[in-house]
Amino acid sequence: MIVLIPFVESLRRISIEPLSLSLPIQSAITSDEIPIQLQASLDAEVREPELVFSGARDWRIQLVSELQMLMKEKLEELDFDNLESTFPTWVESIRDELKQYAGKLGVEITGLSISNLSPRTRPE
Repeated sequence: MIVLIPFVESLRRISIEPLSLSLPIQSAITSDEIPIQLQASLDAEVREPELVFSGARDWRIQLVSELQMLMKEKLEELDFDNLESTFPTWVESIRDELKQYAGKLGVEITGLSISNLSPRTRPE
């Protein structure tokens, strides 16, 4: 039983269900102005509900927004001619930054996969 003082306290529900989703395919442009397509899938779980509760918005929305922002910000690091060699490092840097962000929310990233769906040869 929970007792709340009316007009002073309020009851707020948060979702602590695990998150598992695939983002829609995103088109991007590399630093050498070649269009590529990326697809990301994300799995996360709440580890510290009290941190999740203190957040202003839904943790799932915050996490997905942060992932999309990181992918866009780090696109200038990708060069189409060196995409095969630099892509794994690029994905790992996004994974590390997202894990740090998620930790502040009380969430753990249990899986992150970013796939390059673009052709392997430079378009004419």
